[in-house]
Amino acid sequence: MLLLVGAAIMIIFVPMIPPSSGTQTVEIYETPGGVILSGKTGQMKVSLSSSEELSVYSSENPFDFLSKLVDASQISRLELLPYGSDAICNVVASGTTKGLAGKPSFCVALSIRTGIPLYVSKELLIFNSELPKSLQPLRNR
Repeated sequence: MLLLVGAAIMIIFVPMIPPSSGTQTVEIYETPGGVILSGKTGQMKVSLSSSEELSVYSSENPFDFLSKLVDASQISRLELLPYGSDAICNVVASGTTKGLAGKPSFCVALSIRTGIPLYVSKELLIFNSELPKSLQPLRNR
């Protein structure tokens, strides 16, 4: 009982950090050689290496291995934000934000494998195209 009360108090007092300004949630669509991140204002193409792609689980794949070590319940979202000519991945967990200088594909691989919501800056959603009707968001499979 005391444990439940403590957990309830932590939930109440852990500050919620709003998404970074100018970001929006995206759907992730798998395409040959990568994914398309599709938001309300545009899309972003992200190339994935063979180890980053969603495939049959393999203990030899570092992304599959590391995603099993991540406690997704402690991470509220992942954010891709502009950083110079590229992007940086922010991990928002337990009321804190941690900027990680990783490739955008690292955040995509983690989001795909764990279901952690992915937010992308509108500045990175730079193209628009009609997605084939046969494509389904990865989280809805």
